[in-house]
Amino acid sequence: MFRHIVMFRFSPESTAEQQDHAIEELRGLQGAIPDIRALVVSRNQGPGPANYDLVLEADFDSAEGFGRYGPHDSHQRVWKSILQPIVKDVAGIQFNLPVGGGR
Repeated sequence: MFRHIVMFRFSPESTAEQQDHAIEELRGLQGAIPDIRALVVSRNQGPGPANYDLVLEADFDSAEGFGRYGPHDSHQRVWKSILQPIVKDVAGIQFNLPVGGGR
């Protein structure tokens, strides 16, 4: 199993409606991209200006499945048309999960 985690910080100019729309579109990627096995998209619940606003956690069967996710048309549409205009900072990490999915 291969995990992809991305954190987004929204620009101050972004509206609540734009942010909600981005969340809906990100959640819709699970149905649009066959390689996604599990997907969680959630707003930050913790206080503090150092925190990011949104997290995406996606699981794939393999690094190869993740490799197909990035260039997929649905991913590119959401990233370029919906997220890039309202995001000021992004951080991500990808890694193999231990056998058995232990955390």
